[in-house]
Parts: sequence; C-alpha cells; structure tokens
Amino acid sequence: MSPSRIAIVGRPNVGKSTLFNRLLGRRKAVVTNAVGVTRDSQIGEFTFCGNTYELVDTAGIVSGKSDALNRSVQLHTEEALRESAVFVLVCDVQVGLHPSDREVAQHLHRLGRPVIVAVNKCDVPRQANAGALEFFSLGFGDPIPISAEHDRGLRDLADAIATAAPTFNAEELSEAGPVRCALIGRPNVGKSSLVNAIVGFTRMVVSEIPGTTRDAIGFRVALGEEQFEVIDTAGLRRRTKITDATEHFSAAHSLDAMRDADVSILVLDSEDPGVEQELKLAARAEREGWPLLILINKSDLVSNAAALKERIRSTRGSMRFLPQIPIRAVSARTGHGVAAILPLALHLHHQSHARVGTGALNRLIQGLLDERSPPTIGRGSPLRLYYAAQVGVAPPSFAITCSAPDEVPVAYARFIANGIRRHFKIEVPFRIFWRERPGREKREERANQYRARERSRRRA
Repeated sequence: MSPSRIAIVGRPNVGKSTLFNRLLGRRKAVVTNAVGVTRDSQIGEFTFCGNTYELVDTAGIVSGKSDALNRSVQLHTEEALRESAVFVLVCDVQVGLHPSDREVAQHLHRLGRPVIVAVNKCDVPRQANAGALEFFSLGFGDPIPISAEHDRGLRDLADAIATAAPTFNAEELSEAGPVRCALIGRPNVGKSSLVNAIVGFTRMVVSEIPGTTRDAIGFRVALGEEQFEVIDTAGLRRRTKITDATEHFSAAHSLDAMRDADVSILVLDSEDPGVEQELKLAARAEREGWPLLILINKSDLVSNAAALKERIRSTRGSMRFLPQIPIRAVSARTGHGVAAILPLALHLHHQSHARVGTGALNRLIQGLLDERSPPTIGRGSPLRLYYAAQVGVAPPSFAITCSAPDEVPVAYARFIANGIRRHFKIEVPFRIFWRERPGREKREERANQYRARERSRRRA
C-alpha cells in the first residue's frame, strides 16, 4: 500500500475520469459518454496546499460479467485498491443511490480504509445538498456534493483528501525526473505485454481483442540509479478506420504521449509486416526530432534466425529516411531482448542531449570537403563552407555557415549530414541549418566601392 495514493472508485459512468482530470488540472484520462471506457488504472500527481498525492483513476467496478476481458479489468482494479491508502467513492446524483453503489460500498467497508463519498453531477447548486443526502446511508459519513464537469465542490473534496491521507513532500522526488519511454504502434502488436515484461509483473490488461488499451498509462521503473516511466498507449489505426469517439480520443492521447516522451518505442508485429501506419509514425518522429527505437515483437513466432534477420532488413529498407534508427527483435512472451530495451532507450536519450565539440566538428567538415569538393553554384563560383557549430540539443542541431545557404544542393547537404551521422555515431534525428556569414551588407558595400573605383580608373 502506498501511503500517498488516493484511488477514485465507483461503478461505470459516474464521472471518475472527469474528476481525475479535473484534480490533475489536465486531460490525461479519456472521457466520453460511453460506459466502460477506462480499463487500465491511470496514475497522476495531485498537489494541494503544498502536499502531493498519487491519484489513481480506476475502471468501473462491475459485478455479474464473467468474460475474460472484464475479469482482467476487475483484477487490475482490485490491485489498484490494495495499493491505495484512501478511496474516493464517486456516485451519480442524477441517477440516485444505485444498487451497484451499495455493492461497491460493502467491498470498501471490508478493506477498512478511509472512504470519502463524492456525489458527482451536482450541476445545480440549490439541488446539490438535497440530492446528496441519500448517499449518507452508505455509512462513510457526510457525502460531498461535487460537479467535476463544472468544477464545483472540488475544494471541499480536496480538503477531505488532505485530512484523510498521509502525504509526502514533492521535493523528495527526483529533480531530473524519469526518462519517459512511450510504446506506440498499431493495435494488438503486443505493447501492453511488453510493458508488463519491462516492468516485471502484470500491470496492464492484456487481451487478444484489438483496442484493449484506451488510455496512455505510465509506470515507474528503476534501472540502477536511473529512473524511467514506461508508457503504454492505445493502438493507432488509420483515420479512415476510426469509427467512434472513444478511439478518436485514445488516438489523440497516444500521439500526445509520443510528443511528451523522451524516447518513442515503435512496436511492430513480426507476423504482420504492414508498415503504412508505422511509416507515418516514424516519419513524424523524424520530422519532429524525437528519438525513436523500433522493436519487432513476437520474434519467438518467426520460424528461424534467417527469417528474423530478413524481417529486420526489410523493415530497415522501408525506413530508408531513418538510416540510423536502432531496430531490435524482442519477445514479450519469452523475454528475449527485453532486458536491453531500457538501456538502449537511455542511450538514445543521452544522444539527443549530447554536445559535440566545435573543434571536432570543424575538423570533420574539413575532412568531408577534402573528400568531396563543394559544388559550383550561382555564376560558376564554388560553394564555400566557413565554419560549423552545434547550436542546440533535443534534437541535436548544427549550424553551418556558408557563402550561399539557399543554394546548397540537396545531394551535397545529404552528404554532409551522412558524414556527421557516421563520424559521431548519431542514432537520433538531428538538424542542420545552413546560414549565411554575418556582415553581408558590409561586404556588398565594400564590393560596390571597389567596382566604383575600378570604373573611375578605367575612365581616367
């Protein structure tokens, strides 16, 4: 049990995820009017009066359903309850006291921990207290009327949480923060299974049904002195195949997780080499400058090593625009290659923030100029490269000062970029900015003065 963890619990569709997002101050959990959208337990940090708590958004507690997916969801909800110190039981004032509310309350009574009843959807203030009174019979003291949608009553709820829950100081957290690694890809390629394998025990709902994961869920993992947050995301399909609002919001959260991550881990299926969607995700990573690692999962299902090697070769060939990208074969089921995932992600994270010495960079540029002379541009004069320097990180960015930045041929720019990539062994996207040498106006003024003197001399 975590002494600072607060679990938001209740039957489905009472507004748990809306309350979770409101307390966090951002939209982290997917929220729609559909029942049972939340399947995995979301965790976020909630700060109130200088104290920080871990807030857990759980799946709706449902009794009477026995299908495999629902059993797995409920098992994960039970695990979240066991790890929490305080429960916020969310009910719906518009529906009234439901038999399922009583079943959830009885279960929480057996756990013997503090419970705060939050009666949600009290959108009309004058009706709030009257409608919330019937929930007093649940046996947890005075219920707190709230409206998560309209931000009403949340101060009272936060006060009740602060009174009931132990706290920890936010300054005790790591200042640098964990390395955020987001697993992305199409549905049913094994992202959740890989998260479970990396974390070391089952934390994600895993099913053969595509689209089981709907939220972007993060888990903290320690590797030596390094801290990681491993984020499982909903599967991404082509926009034309997205048919409902839940999947639309899930896809948006997955792309947000990819944007916010330090390293994106693109998961492919060894048996299904369809790469159209993967190409789009990889191209976006290259365009935005995000570090990317490609994992070919389910390698245990490939018949032999030669076939697996060919799968890696064909994947690299389809992503020629990312020649440096690391591609690894792994198996979440057998554990093959899983131990190397986080160290490789850390390596890419460090590369994205690394700096190259100006002297070493300019010596490399000079060597490339000796290897291939600059092309002729404009009126027949050769392109001149003066000096280079690194001007940024994440992604690594280099500025090369030259005589005509707008006229650098694409082929020669690619030659310089490939030379930098090979020499410094860069495996993350990087940028090259071609810049003009400072003082252009003064040089043009001096040139005009020289030409004027020459004309005067010839006339004389």
